[in-house]
Amino acid sequence: MPQYIEIKDGVSVKMDDIVAVVRGGKALTSIVHTQYRTYDSTFPYEVLLELLQTSKEKSGEIKDILQKQLNIQKEIGTFAG
Repeated sequence: MPQYIEIKDGVSVKMDDIVAVVRGGKALTSIVHTQYRTYDSTFPYEVLLELLQTSKEKSGEIKDILQKQLNIQKEIGTFAG
């Protein structure tokens, strides 16, 4: 399921589509480049990078947990996939 992040009031982008984050021209802003468009963001550069990294790590942890559950179900003969 796609995850979105609100980069400024009323504008959310799919996190998987973000290809680059650049410091904005004004203090405490950033510019978000996606596969399709470029957006100004009201997030400071460092804060946005931290949010994206934390979310990516959590997503990886969730995938690992789901894979372990599936492996256990296969092992005990209860296949739910």
